[in-house]
Order: sequence, then C-alpha cells, then structure tokens
Amino acid sequence: MAQGVSTPPIQALQKAVAVFEAICRSDAPMRIADIARALGMNKTTVFRILQTFVSLGYVDQEKDTDRYAATLKVAAFGNLVLNRVEIRRVAREILCDLSREVGDSVHLAIEDHDETVIVDKVEAADASAISFHIGRRSPLYCTGTGKVMLAAMGLDRLKSYFARIRLVAYTPKTLATPEAVRDELVNVRETGVAFDREEYQIGASCVAAPVYDYSGRLAAGISITGPTYRVSAAADELAQKVAAAAEAISRLLGCQQ
Repeated sequence: MAQGVSTPPIQALQKAVAVFEAICRSDAPMRIADIARALGMNKTTVFRILQTFVSLGYVDQEKDTDRYAATLKVAAFGNLVLNRVEIRRVAREILCDLSREVGDSVHLAIEDHDETVIVDKVEAADASAISFHIGRRSPLYCTGTGKVMLAAMGLDRLKSYFARIRLVAYTPKTLATPEAVRDELVNVRETGVAFDREEYQIGASCVAAPVYDYSGRLAAGISITGPTYRVSAAADELAQKVAAAAEAISRLLGCQQ
C-alpha cells in the first residue's frame, strides 16, 4: 500500500469494538437494550456481536438474564501486554550493564506460541558482536532462552509440546530428538542456565537464564550472545553473570524466590 493512502475503516469491526469496550468499561453486567441505547445501535446487531464474543470466550452471559460481562480472558491478555511492557522497562538498565560488562550482545525474550521472541536487546559495539533484531522468533528447543522456557514447563505441557513440534536439525549440533532435549533440560534445571552451542546458527552461541515474576512464574529469559569462540572461552563466567542479572530483574519484578 502506498504511503499516505488511508484505508477506510471496517464499520462492522468498529461496531464490535464499541460493544466490547462498553462491556469492559461497565462496573456491572449490561443488558442488550442498555448497550444499544448507549451506542445508538440496533439491538439485533448488538445481540449478534455479543454472541460472537461469547462463543470466543471474551464475554459471558448471565444465566436466565440478558446481561453480559467481560470474562477473565480479557484480563489475561491485558496482563500479558502489561507484563511485556513492565519487563522491558525494569530490565533495560540491567541489560545495558550486562552487555557493557561482558562486551557482547544481550537479549530479552519471552515465549509465544511455542517460540522464543526477542522483545528487547542491547547490541555490543564490538565489530565481531552478534545481535538479533527485536521481534525475531526462534524455536524453543535449540536456543538458550528457549531451553530456559522449556525447563520451566510441567511434564504434561512438555509432553504436549514434543507431540506437536517437529524438531529440525538446523546445524550438525542441534539436539533434534525429544530424548536429547529432555536430557539437556535436566542440566538446565540443575544449573539454572542454558547454553546454545551453535545449535541454531553456526558461529553463534549463547548462555541464558530465566526471569521470574512476582508469582514465581517464568516471565522471560535473558541471554548473552556472541561468537562461539568467545562464549566457549568464558562459558562459566558468562553463566554466572547472566544468572546474576536474571536474578536481579526477577527481584525487581517482585519475585521472592
């Protein structure tokens, strides 16, 4: 689409959003007639919109009444957005300090739809530094932050993950069987850090650690990424530093563990 060319709004979508916002803003469940009156819309249209949101799980209809209210599914998505913003804000200074201290790039990532997604980064100034763009998606099983996320999963969720994911050998060093990945995760749980030793990209390695929120749940992972020769030579030191940085961020998020 050419710049400067506006796209006309979709009226049906505008009406649906208006109804949804009215429900979310209300302090109490609302009747169809009240919503229609407040928005100047036809009651039949409001009813159809509400039934769509009910079928999707975003709105609940009270039994034996025509009153509707937003469900906790709405709050869950809101919390996801807030958590991402909060983690980036809280972690930024620590990420910068860590990158400056080790001389390599540092990434902050979250899990989304069976992938690890970079939501922030601090790129090292060194010419040989390796850095990936914000928004980059990578598999969980062959990346440092991804392994941290897998290690935090319960047995049932991990079993489900392996059942639906095809493990691809991106390099000769990729752990491409569920058994190999599970063995690796045992070590991640024991040490509190995860390594990617050229498992996703030849020449690039990283060490990662988990970040927990106030409830003790995994919120994100941070990693130090660099050329394999440099990461390998200082593996123990980098592991200690990334773990300490992740712990500091977790404390700022209210984790008491």
